[in-house]
Amino acid sequence: MKRSILLSVVLVPMMVSAMSLTEAVKKAVETHPQIEMKKEDREAQKKLLPKA
Repeated sequence: MKRSILLSVVLVPMMVSAMSLTEAVKKAVETHPQIEMKKEDREAQKKLLPKA
């Protein structure tokens, strides 16, 4: 009995909060700190380029 309650407490939130692979990748790209740093680096490099 305790085991089934524990499983339901663990598994139900996982199923409810499940997202598609596309959503997971999009969220990772939007929020990952290293990706954010690369975006900022790219923007800084753009500013250093001469305007043509």
